[in-house]
Amino acid sequence: MYRLPLGGTGGAGGTGGTGGIGGIGGIGNGGNSGNQVITNTPVIFCSIFKIIKGSVGYLYWRLVNEKLGFLKTIILKRLFYQRIESDFSLNEINDFTRIYNKALQNNGVITFDSKFPKYRFIDFIIKEKNYVVHGSNNKEIHLFETRRQTLYNGKYVDAVFASKDGIWSIFYAVLDRSKVVPNFRNGCFKARNNNRFYYFSLTQETWDKAPWTSGTVYFLSSELFEQTNIGRVYFDEWVCTQQIKPVLRLDVYIDDFEFLDKVATHKARESIIKTWLLYKIRTYL
Repeated sequence: MYRLPLGGTGGAGGTGGTGGIGGIGGIGNGGNSGNQVITNTPVIFCSIFKIIKGSVGYLYWRLVNEKLGFLKTIILKRLFYQRIESDFSLNEINDFTRIYNKALQNNGVITFDSKFPKYRFIDFIIKEKNYVVHGSNNKEIHLFETRRQTLYNGKYVDAVFASKDGIWSIFYAVLDRSKVVPNFRNGCFKARNNNRFYYFSLTQETWDKAPWTSGTVYFLSSELFEQTNIGRVYFDEWVCTQQIKPVLRLDVYIDDFEFLDKVATHKARESIIKTWLLYKIRTYL
């Protein structure tokens, strides 16, 4: 998967600090006069000044972070397809809960007999039952082992990758990776206001090979997974640095991929920026 961050979260701050955008951090809470003698006026003034300076700096950082987050959301709306996460209806809740309970009694094998879309079921289980998901062409995975891969920011890590999104996991399950030539580009970004943004793009050489297949979405306990980035807008990527067994499995097919008509075609060697800028236009062609 081609991963490139649209901005990143910052590094951790110093003592009492806060990580910021692009690595800004270490905004402390200023000096602390503690049990100093009241007559030590210069020290008290210095401490007060540091506290005020730290507070102003923190407020400024929050303002910049919010502004940049808002700007990122606007850019994502222009570049990619948006899906607003809606509440689950009572009928969905009853249906999905019944299917989930039945699967637990059937060695984790999900028999899906609902009229609602599978991605909605996946999103419901993720949200209500504490899971992350992993889509694969391989329908017989009984143990996930760590592999050396790159995070959204290009950093290498030995881990099991997963997400918390139904549509994205289905895409990975139904795209036949053996037919990808020479690359494919995709992403799922989430925002705090329940907006999700997607893009999916294949090369013409991949399209010529009829790259769609059936696959499986695996549900893994989220307790051992860590989110790789956090912010107002973030890449939906979770990693586990040890082997882990799936709890549930759901077979999916090309008809379950709701964004099939939103998969674009890019040139293999073009820049990722060009792919982003032309993505929506290409899906109309």
